[in-house]
Amino acid sequence: MSSTSSREDIVATTSRGPEIALTDTREQTILEPLTPETPVNPAQTVALFRVERRLAKFELVELLKGDGFTVKKLQMVIDRFNFCNNSFVFAELGSEEEAKRLVEQWGNLTSLHKYMGGVQHIKPDFVWSRLPSETREICPTSKPRFFIPQGSTTRDALRPLEEGRRMMLSVKTPGWFPKLRVGEAREKNFEVIGRLLSKHGIEAISGHAPFYGDMQQMPRLLCMMDFETKEGAEKASLEIHDTVVEGRLTWLRPAEPAPWRVHQYAKYDPEYVAELQEKGLVTKETYEDKFVNPLPKKKKAKSKKKQAESGESKAELSETKASD
Repeated sequence: MSSTSSREDIVATTSRGPEIALTDTREQTILEPLTPETPVNPAQTVALFRVERRLAKFELVELLKGDGFTVKKLQMVIDRFNFCNNSFVFAELGSEEEAKRLVEQWGNLTSLHKYMGGVQHIKPDFVWSRLPSETREICPTSKPRFFIPQGSTTRDALRPLEEGRRMMLSVKTPGWFPKLRVGEAREKNFEVIGRLLSKHGIEAISGHAPFYGDMQQMPRLLCMMDFETKEGAEKASLEIHDTVVEGRLTWLRPAEPAPWRVHQYAKYDPEYVAELQEKGLVTKETYEDKFVNPLPKKKKAKSKKKQAESGESKAELSETKASD
């Protein structure tokens, strides 16, 4: 695996989930699958918002159970590229009393909870298994970025890695449109991506990693994307990899998920992740959060001026010793 800065030097979230052991008897395999036809029990169902994004489905179930709640149904939507949730979760609890207690306990916006920002009763039009709308449309036939982890959906989301269809797009900082606001630059970036690469068959595209003025020598990750075929991914790479796009050096290479992403993948499908690791498709070096468990700091290379000064000092020292 490459360790260049184009992989992922920046982690989007800085907090990690609870310390819960990963086992094969995960709650998401026990809870019943959800569909739009699944009956809704409004009195017992609540919405949890601002949920910590690294929290996996089974981890949240364990947290609620640990606080004395029974979880009958739970819907968590996750991002196919990093397996982080979108911060909104819906849960049907064991009774109406439990739902009231959870809302009373954590419904006040002034209340503080380590892993969520609030709880409220669901709205009257709530339907299970409804994905959030995505306004950005690069390709009309592209798949949603978010999905509900149940059945084979998690493995389907990882399959592009095994099939060589997931690519990472990196751009030399400060990016293609540094003078625009973050939101405006994001939309412009996706317009460029659609114009250049949609002809190669984009299946899905990740969120945009904004550049906040930081400068790096090598192109930095902008986003990841899945192509419909490996051939399409290879053609797209041949066309724009290591070329100048919108005045900036641009790379398009096979995805090398950062260790924190692989850690998230393993929360949902550890067996498949182990297969990908054995094939050398994802790193075996996994850690939950580089801010919580940082890697050793690399020593900064000396500037030529300092190297020259150091060389002069050593020369002077040698001359002094020789004269002694």
